[in-house]
Amino acid sequence: MEGNWVNPNRLINAYGHSPYDPTHELKILGTVRPARPAGLSASAVYRFISGQTWERLVVVRDLSPRPRIRVEPTGSRRLDPESMLDLRIEQAWPVTALGRVAIYVDALNFMNRGVAKSVYGVSGSSFGEPMAWSDPRTVRVGGRLAF
Repeated sequence: MEGNWVNPNRLINAYGHSPYDPTHELKILGTVRPARPAGLSASAVYRFISGQTWERLVVVRDLSPRPRIRVEPTGSRRLDPESMLDLRIEQAWPVTALGRVAIYVDALNFMNRGVAKSVYGVSGSSFGEPMAWSDPRTVRVGGRLAF
């Protein structure tokens, strides 16, 4: 495949927003440790990220190799924003003077919000259809020994 400096046609509409440059990003973390029962904690992480950028492409089928040409400036379209909430509940017990044992339950993407992570950007019947989705709600149970 040719680089940008070998084939200047690859730089058509190359200027614009980077695909991995969200405009806004917010992350809020918090933990609560009630007095009773001892060793119990609950944590939450909320993340908001404005959607990734993308642009329309055209494939020229009569040329070999088939080049993809941007027909819109880079990053002229934006995917839906991601809004995720992750939760953890943990219970720990001291086992010796030097350590403790704990069990925890994580709920990732607690609200189970599905967001397209990438879309098909080539002009045609599949243009704009999602190619990858955010992970669904996931529950993880685990334990740890700290010493």
